Amino acid sequence: MNPLVDLIEKFIQENKNEILQYFSKCHSYFIDLITSKGVKINSNINKDAKERTKSVLFSMINTSNSGLNTIGLSSQILKAPNEIYEYIYYKNLKNYNTYLDFFNLYLKGYINNYLLIILIEFISDIDRKKLENLDLFDLIPQGFFKRLQNFKDNNYQFIRGNIDNIKALINQFEVYFDTLNLAFKERNVRFVKEKETLTETDILRKLQLAKEDNLGVLQLQEVFPPKNENKLSFDTPSKSEIYEQKEFFLLDHFENFPKLRYDITNRFHVNFENLNNIVNENYKNFDLEEIFYLISIFKIMNRELPLNTNLIEYITKDFINGKIFSTGKYHIPNPISIMYGLALFSQLGIINKSELIDILDIEMNLEKELINFNPKNSYLNFHTLMSLKLLQRSGGIIKKKDNLLKPLLSFNIERVEKFAPYRDLFYHVASIKLIDPSLEINLESEKYYKILKNYYQSTSSINNCLTNIARTFLTLRMLDLTILEDQIFKSQYNYLIDHLFFFNDNINNRFSWKSNNLALKIELRMLFWTLLLFI
Repeated sequence: MNPLVDLIEKFIQENKNEILQYFSKCHSYFIDLITSKGVKINSNINKDAKERTKSVLFSMINTSNSGLNTIGLSSQILKAPNEIYEYIYYKNLKNYNTYLDFFNLYLKGYINNYLLIILIEFISDIDRKKLENLDLFDLIPQGFFKRLQNFKDNNYQFIRGNIDNIKALINQFEVYFDTLNLAFKERNVRFVKEKETLTETDILRKLQLAKEDNLGVLQLQEVFPPKNENKLSFDTPSKSEIYEQKEFFLLDHFENFPKLRYDITNRFHVNFENLNNIVNENYKNFDLEEIFYLISIFKIMNRELPLNTNLIEYITKDFINGKIFSTGKYHIPNPISIMYGLALFSQLGIINKSELIDILDIEMNLEKELINFNPKNSYLNFHTLMSLKLLQRSGGIIKKKDNLLKPLLSFNIERVEKFAPYRDLFYHVASIKLIDPSLEINLESEKYYKILKNYYQSTSSINNCLTNIARTFLTLRMLDLTILEDQIFKSQYNYLIDHLFFFNDNINNRFSWKSNNLALKIELRMLFWTLLLFI
């Protein structure tokens, strides 16, 4: 008897329907990705030349790995196309008549392996970010999160007492488990534990797992050049630049970002030659968030847009379902995709002109999101309210949302699960300001300030993370708090000023924006949020 094997079998038995739905949604997502690369998945393999077949299979494998990578899996643990092609494809050549057969008979199991590991990591409290990423893509069945949480709670003591064995099982999961049939190949599992040393791969994996709140954890001396000797000093008049505009309301700019002054853009060391090359080579693989960052960055820094409006509209077709923005043409629309899409179309001046979207349908979808409004969902609330703000600014008649202020103002934001002040406070305060920009939340301002200050004092995790530093200062700015004389915040601001280097060549080649989609998104995200400080 193996109690851990028993637990996994119990978990699968109790949640089998949901797991199969979860697999099905994810398989559709991966099929979408593969066909978007021009693969005719129902084509007969035997009619293609060997080199053509190899090229198509490599495309399918690379695209699947890219999808897993986007979810949060490190490229270090994924199989290389050559490995799959040589050891899997040729062994089973007679079983594949079409490229779809290859997907169904092999790639499904390959993907399922990681999808199940994501569930095990969640119920074991090893990692929850990957599952949250999947949820953002609308790939988690309704109610499944709650069932997973209940299973975790009901088996908490056993799970905590066997966490090392669970980690060991995860590392050998493909060896012992048949993910197509949801059954162990053998029950006599030997737990071979990993060494405890922190390798470079471990560091890269930690970065890969980050989505919203841990960007830039990699050792930054490998990513950025040495400190800028002409850094912005707190003893110069420039120290108040990020607070000097009294009438400033950051959130209005999502409709149309203004250009930065030349002297400010000069402080940002952005290699636009590298960035333009990346755009030219990869624009077909960009999602709505990446295109939004890209266009916003070029506008703010007063650069010629790298993509024309017609091409951007063409790319976004793959992220529209029923004339509403989504993560894919067959995926259910969600406020996050809607916000990036509306903001992008607003920047381009086509929000009321494009025939790809229906403004009224989008508004109704967003209003439906607010029916069961929950103040703890700060990230979702921000994107929903920002989307409505964008519709209003484009001429839409949007009813006031004052009724949401009371639950927001009375909610203790620290109660959010795995509370991260630099992230959750930004989205919480921004949601309040989107409803009423003139509202002064004096009673809460000091409280929020203390929360952020205490966090900085108690942890160094926000260090080396430009996105989080930027959001922290933007939060304090929305609260009209001038805190640059505080030594804790001063050091963070100095750090940010010292590291305004983006898309440069002195990068870690094993996890680089040149070759990794997630690393590219992280770099764009860091630059975007840092630029907002200086608008």
